[in-house]
Amino acid sequence: MQRSAVLILVLCAVLAGCSWGGGSTHATMAIRSKVVPRQPLSFAACMREARGWGYSFGAARQFGCSPSAFQAPWFHGTFTNESAPGTYIHCTFTAWDANGQRLFNGWLPLVEVGFRAGMFLYRHQTRSINWYFDALSYRDAARYAHAVTRYTTSCKPWRNWPI
Repeated sequence: MQRSAVLILVLCAVLAGCSWGGGSTHATMAIRSKVVPRQPLSFAACMREARGWGYSFGAARQFGCSPSAFQAPWFHGTFTNESAPGTYIHCTFTAWDANGQRLFNGWLPLVEVGFRAGMFLYRHQTRSINWYFDALSYRDAARYAHAVTRYTTSCKPWRNWPI
């Protein structure tokens, strides 16, 4: 009887240790995100945002703040690395209308803040972005520019960032 109890305790400890092991879904590696719709930035504010992420004046004007940007749905996103080691983040989103209908979804365009790799967050760091869903990457987005009332998001550490 005692041997069975000891065996059960050992088995529980082993299983608990396995479930506490590292991995991208570890409970202590939370990336908190909040993304809300916003009005398009003015051209000057768009240029400041793009320049703040390291774009040259010409690149900001041509790729970030082109006339088509102001017809797209915009968002304000805030991302917090609650406890993961410094990491790039990868976030999915869904756009919803006032009736609860899903409008479009995909990956949040965070590559704009750091070309190819995206947004990096140190442990306990919070960063924000004001940006939009461009028509080339999100074909349905422009059609819904004025219909989006909320976004849902999910972010995680991105272990295999594309560099």
